[in-house]
Amino acid sequence: MRAFLQTFLLHPSMPESEVMAHLSRLALAKNPDKPASPSDLDPIIAAANTTLADLELEIVVTRDQRTGERIFTYANLHSTPSTRPATALPATDVALFRGIIDFIFTNEEKMGRNEFWITPREATNDAYPRDPQNRVVVSRVQVLEKLNTLVAYGWLVKSDGGRDSDDDGGEERFGLSNRALAELAPFIKDRIASTGAPEASRPLCAACHEIFTLGVVCTGCGIRVHTSCVARYQSIAGGGDAGLCGNCQVVPIADFAEVGF
Repeated sequence: MRAFLQTFLLHPSMPESEVMAHLSRLALAKNPDKPASPSDLDPIIAAANTTLADLELEIVVTRDQRTGERIFTYANLHSTPSTRPATALPATDVALFRGIIDFIFTNEEKMGRNEFWITPREATNDAYPRDPQNRVVVSRVQVLEKLNTLVAYGWLVKSDGGRDSDDDGGEERFGLSNRALAELAPFIKDRIASTGAPEASRPLCAACHEIFTLGVVCTGCGIRVHTSCVARYQSIAGGGDAGLCGNCQVVPIADFAEVGF
């Protein structure tokens, strides 16, 4: 068990395929005649969480919004953007990270456009802390360096293609990683609730009710569904043979608009 938990210290957030690769390696090292099987994983995770409970730690299981693959994240149960990343990052980077979360999930215009990502320009002007005179005190180049640092530490992911077309040929987009969405979910949900937005308009998947940052959106009523949850949503939507949106009963689920970064 100790060796398995040490794997998470080196790799705090891993997809199931990667966790199984590590588990198989450890099992073969212990007994070459007894490789690990997928059925071993859940009992081992449960045993690990029993061991971690007194430390208020947990291996949290979520799903990738696109693929649906299970993601296993070594999490502090009381993490916030001001505490968890602070163990490895400078205070200014931590402040920027918290500002990014606030900007993405409390900015009405961004949420209204289903833009759950941030550009270096937005991070500089809207997320990075200002001085007492409310002045921007950092350059966009410096902020870009900090964004890339947050990517390197696994808190953000960089878009593989989407760009903000409003700025000199486009800027890269940065969104929250699976690790951030898993470990900081309670904090993010509290921030979303603090906006006072009606529950139906909050950025949560209509199928699994977890945080939404990419997937598909009904063009009629605006409900959101993770890409990996579309099939499940179709089965529970109650839209009849036409496969209509379960909320507005007008727009076919197949016509939902894709959003992401």
